[in-house]
Amino acid sequence: MRSILRLLEEEKIVAEGAGAVSVAAAMFNKVPIKGKKTICLVSGGNIDVTILNRVINRGLEKGRPYMHNINGA
Repeated sequence: MRSILRLLEEEKIVAEGAGAVSVAAAMFNKVPIKGKKTICLVSGGNIDVTILNRVINRGLEKGRPYMHNINGA
């Protein structure tokens, strides 16, 4: 979920979990990319609204700089 949140915050991209796997792999050093020019293929914006709401709420709970309460609460 952190890769989905990062894509939302920094790139303004909505991606489902499977579509954000390449970003997660890069974020958590699961692939050897240090010092290399790298791209992450991101696909699939078919994320369930319940999961998207959970991702946004987690970002709000952690005081993420770019997340604002869009629920009005």
